[in-house]
Amino acid sequence: MKYLIIGGGPCADSAAKELRKGDPNAEITILTEEWHPPYRRLSLTKQAWDVPFENISLKTEDQNIIIECGLKAIDIDPKQKLLTCETNEKQEYHLVDPIYKTYEYDKLLIATGIRPRKLNFNEDIIYLRNYSDFCYLKSQIEGKEHPHVLIIGAGFTGLELGAELAKRGANVTMVYPEDLPCRNILPLDFCVQIVETMRKNKVSMISGETVKEFKYESMGNEFATKREGYNVVLESGRTVTEYFDAVVASVGNIPNTLFEDKINNDRGIIVNEYLETNIKDVYAAGDVAVFPSTLYGRNMRKEFMDNAIKSGKCAAQNMLGTPTTYDPILNTFFDAFDISYKAVGEYGMNMSASYKNIDGGSVIFYREDNIIKGIVFWKVKPALAIATTCIKDKLTLSDDEYLYMMKYK
Repeated sequence: MKYLIIGGGPCADSAAKELRKGDPNAEITILTEEWHPPYRRLSLTKQAWDVPFENISLKTEDQNIIIECGLKAIDIDPKQKLLTCETNEKQEYHLVDPIYKTYEYDKLLIATGIRPRKLNFNEDIIYLRNYSDFCYLKSQIEGKEHPHVLIIGAGFTGLELGAELAKRGANVTMVYPEDLPCRNILPLDFCVQIVETMRKNKVSMISGETVKEFKYESMGNEFATKREGYNVVLESGRTVTEYFDAVVASVGNIPNTLFEDKINNDRGIIVNEYLETNIKDVYAAGDVAVFPSTLYGRNMRKEFMDNAIKSGKCAAQNMLGTPTTYDPILNTFFDAFDISYKAVGEYGMNMSASYKNIDGGSVIFYREDNIIKGIVFWKVKPALAIATTCIKDKLTLSDDEYLYMMKYK
C-alpha cells in the first residue's frame, strides 16, 4: 500500500504516524514545500529562539516515513492515481526550466494547511509561517542589543511573538486597525487587559491604524551612521520613526487549497464526516479542510493545532479502512507575559458571552440559544475534561452551576 501526504506540518506528522501504527509495512511518503521535515510550528513564537531545530522536530522520519522537501503539488490524475509535483530547486539554484516529479498513490491526504495573507508592499516584510521565515527574522535582529521590530496586526500569533521579542530585549511596536486586539473573540474587559499587559511590558500598541508607506532611512552624519532601518507612515499621516530592523506581518491566513478544478472547495477543501473529498481515496485534514459538524450544526474550518493533530489521526484511520467520523470539540491556548488562557469548543463575540471572576482569573462562557458552546479559562487552572463534557452534552446551566461542576465553587 502506498500512502501519500501533501504537506509537512503537524497534521501530516500525526497522519503519517497513525498510518505507520496501523500498517507497519506500508510505503508512507510526505511531500512538503518547506525545506525542513515536520516540526512544532507553534514553537516559532516561543521555544525555537533558544534551541536548535532538532529540539522542535517531530521526528517523523524515525517512523520509517519518507520525507521529500521543496516540492509543490501542481496536478492530480484521480483515475491513474498519479500526483505531479514541481520542485523548488529551480528557484534555489536559479534553473530556467522547472523540474517535475510524479508519484503513485493508493490513498492520498492533503494536509497543506494555510498560507499567510500578504500585504501590498514591495518592502522586505516577514510572514512568520515556517522555519525558514523564523531563521530570516532571527538573522535580522540577532547580535543587536535592542533591535527594533514592527509587527503589523494584533492577532494571537502577533501578540505572542511581540511578547517573546520584548522579553528578549527588543523594542516592539504593534500597529493594528481595530480599537482593541481580539475584540471579535473576547469580551471588552479581557481585550483591555491584553493591551495594558503589553504596554506594561514596554510594547508600543498603536490601535486604529494601518501602514500606508515604508521609508528606509538612516540616522547619523557624514562620519557615522548611528542607526538605519524602516520608518513607517500610517494612514492617519502619523510617522513612526523607529528605524525598524525587521517588519513582521500577521494579518490572517488563507487556506492552501489544491486542484480547485477537480476538488470541491468553499474557503477550504470540502470533506465529508470521514474527511474524504469528492474524489475517491483523496482526503483532506487540518487547517485546509472544511468539515461538517453535527455538534455545531454547520461546516467548519479550524486553524488550531488540536484540529491538525486530531484530524490527521482521523483521516489516517479512514485511509486504513477503519470508518471514523470527525466531529471534534477542540482546545486552544494563548500565552503572552502573565496572560494565559486555555479554551474548549467554539468561542467568539458572535455568541452570547458572560464571565465569572475566580481565583485571580476568570472563566468565560459562550452560548447560542442558551446552550453552552465554548469556555475560556483565563489565568486559572482549566477544567478541560469537564468543560468538554458540558459542551458535548449541550447543557443549559447557569454560570454558577458550571463553576460548581468544575469544582471552582
